[in-house]
Amino acid sequence: MAHTRQRKGLVGVETDRGNLRLRFPPSFPKRYLYLNLPDSPENRAIAQKLAEDKNREIQQTQIESLNF
Repeated sequence: MAHTRQRKGLVGVETDRGNLRLRFPPSFPKRYLYLNLPDSPENRAIAQKLAEDKNREIQQTQIESLNF
């Protein structure tokens, strides 16, 4: 299984048996989201965009939780 290093606590893109998946931080109830996309440059770009979107959602939720 190959994956690129990323900052701790963020959603990342991984390959599992030739298919792409998103890996969530350990604090999440669901650790992986399988995308059912074969690993290719085009699909990896799609998966990376999804990971970036999820990271933004997580960061926004954390900011909102700080606002009492």
